[in-house]
Amino acid sequence: LPLRTNLGFLLPPKANTNSTRVVGGRPCTPRSQPWQAALFKDLRLRCGGTLVHPRWVLSAAHCYAQGPMMVRLGEYDLGRLDGTEQFRLVNRLVRHPRYNHTAKEHDLMLVQLRRPANLGPAVRVLPLATRCPAAGTPCLVSGWGTTTSPQGMKPNQRGRGPKWWLGPKMVGEPMGMGFFVVVCQWVDPKGGDLGPK
Repeated sequence: LPLRTNLGFLLPPKANTNSTRVVGGRPCTPRSQPWQAALFKDLRLRCGGTLVHPRWVLSAAHCYAQGPMMVRLGEYDLGRLDGTEQFRLVNRLVRHPRYNHTAKEHDLMLVQLRRPANLGPAVRVLPLATRCPAAGTPCLVSGWGTTTSPQGMKPNQRGRGPKWWLGPKMVGEPMGMGFFVVVCQWVDPKGGDLGPK
């Protein structure tokens, strides 16, 4: 299954990489990002991710943890059940073979779900691009991180950041298993909400 997409952390060409938050975001409309996933370890939100196949979530390699993990799909408000949630145990974690924690390179991980997601209005696989996006293509980030300041409280409701544009020096990286991921630079876009969106 050849996949070409613009998953990853995206920075505008002149972004300040010292600032690790996307400030100015706003709450999402429920079901507006049905591919958004939340990875939990010991009942705590660890990272965000993207449903790229009914049994696979793409996240960040630094989110790896030993022991049982759970993925929540169809999630909007972490503080209450909406009736759209699906809970899936993680079967295995596959970090990028060239992941380098110190350099923050190849920070990608595939998360295999023990059972496939039930696709519907609240849970969908990310619609994939049919060609590589051009420089200047608008992109969005989403997740459950802070949108008010780097020190702000993290909201229960999923939010989205302002539109970002793909820069002219994007690099494609074959990841194996048929995935082709475009990532330009590391950033924690949502104040602790880590993982490709």
